[in-house]
Formats: sequence, structure tokens, C-alpha cells
Amino acid sequence: MKQYLVITFASTYDAMAAEAVCQERGVPGRIIPLPPDIHADCGLAWRMPPESEPQFDAALRAEKAAGSRAFRTDGRYLREFRY
Repeated sequence: MKQYLVITFASTYDAMAAEAVCQERGVPGRIIPLPPDIHADCGLAWRMPPESEPQFDAALRAEKAAGSRAFRTDGRYLREFRY
């Protein structure tokens, strides 16, 4: 099974803002419904290939986007992004 990173957000606004930034900067990935094995305040998440994490991090840091949390598709917590 192919692995992805799943990025969660505190609000729908934050998820939509991150999607806009990622699309504008060409970060691979897309908005998905929050997987049932991951719990977050928002029901949306950003799914991307693991190798896109540095590009995602740089894009959201440049835009001073809201913080978020990263998980692997197996539900394992990886880290928190703080901007």
C-alpha cells in the first residue's frame, strides 16, 4: 500500500487556506475527508506524498498559515507544524 502524509487542521478555514497555498505553489496533494482513525477539530485534511513534506512546509511557512499536524496513512502521528 502506498504511503501518504495526512495533514490535519484546526478549522475548515485553515484547511481551505492551506489548499489554496498548496495549489498556488504547486505542492502535490489534495483535500480529503478526515480518515476515521485520525482525530482532529476539522473534518478535512490534506493528503500528499511523503516526499512533498519539505515543499508543503516551505509553502505554509512563507504564507504564515495556521499550524497543523502530520500523520502517516497508517494513522501514526509524525509531528506538528507551527508557523
